Amino acid sequence: MADHRQLLQGHLPGGSDDMVLEWLSNSAVVLRLTPSRHSKLGTYHPPRNGHTHYITINGDLHPFTFLIILAHEIAHAMTWERYRNRVRPHGTEWKNLYRNLMMPLLERHVFPGDVTLALKHYLGHTYASIVTDTQLTRVLQRYQAPERILLDDVPVDTIFRLNDGRRFRKKEKLRKRIRCICQDNHRSYLFNPVTQINPVDP
Repeated sequence: MADHRQLLQGHLPGGSDDMVLEWLSNSAVVLRLTPSRHSKLGTYHPPRNGHTHYITINGDLHPFTFLIILAHEIAHAMTWERYRNRVRPHGTEWKNLYRNLMMPLLERHVFPGDVTLALKHYLGHTYASIVTDTQLTRVLQRYQAPERILLDDVPVDTIFRLNDGRRFRKKEKLRKRIRCICQDNHRSYLFNPVTQINPVDP
């Protein structure tokens, strides 16, 4: 537990440390912090070949996002301990365990009001990834990177650049995604509305 306490220093919001340390201790989890990954915020690996539960979390996350993702992955460890691989990864069993972890945090007012409200909505649906819930993602972005611009916030026909250098032109919204045209190959791509972008001059 001493190792976890030191590892998590500065990564958790106030009032949550004791609960998180208890989660990790009860599930005998090995936790590793990683550099930023654009494709994922956290991962869970079940015990294999004599090893215990293994969780990775992006180390650059704001404490609110960090805690939400960590609870998500620990709920996977708890689900595996109870059901092994007999249930779906994000099935009813996982959803119930995840809510059981998160609700005491809400009761302690660990999160500010806007995050708490978005979390209550999210916990009523509990998608496999928080980025699927645009309301929660948008609120967390205010704390993670308030200077960043989201695709949903710019007008149609805005040209923007991703971190990998590719340039796109924003087009119409199709259900839950936004169609954009790559300026390099003129192909259409669908983006999450809360994708972080860098607007550029045409």
